[in-house]
Amino acid sequence: MKSSIKSILVLLSCVVIACTACFHTQREDFRIADEIVAQNDKRIQSEGFELFLTGGSYRHTIRFVSQGYISNTLQLTSVDEARSFIVKQVQEFIEPFNEEKRIRMYLQNFPFTAKNVELIFSFEEATKPPKPRLPPTLAQVSCIQGRITYFVWNEQQKDLQLIHSESYEAACSICAKNKNKTG
Repeated sequence: MKSSIKSILVLLSCVVIACTACFHTQREDFRIADEIVAQNDKRIQSEGFELFLTGGSYRHTIRFVSQGYISNTLQLTSVDEARSFIVKQVQEFIEPFNEEKRIRMYLQNFPFTAKNVELIFSFEEATKPPKPRLPPTLAQVSCIQGRITYFVWNEQQKDLQLIHSESYEAACSICAKNKNKTG
């Protein structure tokens, strides 16, 4: 009898320990990064986008954050227009990472830059099933670790076709020059 009670107590102790481990709080760096990403998601979704991709590299430090969004309302018809859009989105995405003091010690580098994000914005027609936007409208623009790429949909190949690529820094420089020209 004593051994069966002892066995039951050991078993209950193991269950309590296992349950406690399951409900253990998330690592601080993950929690803060998730808060910032959720804040960015809310802002981007308020602009008519839906989240379709999320991820990143958070092993020992936060190396980069990946997010992908899709819209059937926004149409970008030129590289210049898409450049202005993606530069603004990247700046607004990394800003909270640099402003939040609690996350700085977890970032691989501070300040967090365009090289620390992978942002993808895809554009589709509002059809069922959805189809990529056809030229001259861009089908996708992305900033992957500091490199911006612009794609149109190639209907014959049923694939994205790269039409332009540049560094994030070059895109910022072009946007700044264009802003100075227009006033």
